[in-house]
Amino acid sequence: MIPVNSTVNALYNNPVINNFTFNIVAPAARENVEGIVTYLKTARELTGVKIDKEDVQAVRAYSQPPDEAPIQEILEDTTTKLLSQSLEITGRQPARGRSRSLEPKG
Repeated sequence: MIPVNSTVNALYNNPVINNFTFNIVAPAARENVEGIVTYLKTARELTGVKIDKEDVQAVRAYSQPPDEAPIQEILEDTTTKLLSQSLEITGRQPARGRSRSLEPKG
């Protein structure tokens, strides 16, 4: 494991970059191409990386993982209960001393 800072982590997990990663290495999979060499313009010797046919398979697996099967939710023995505070439905009377009148007192 190599610890990286938040900028490197953000680049590594950037979906736009991940979507285009395979497109960059895909030409290396062609029969008449031995590999692709990529480097920074001013530092070819220091930053050069060769991508060959074996690397293409690994990049494809990383950038295009198989779709996960959707999880199906199965509901069995469901019961619907309707709750109401209406006195007519429950048949109960309000507790004494708890009812309020909205009419002004005396």
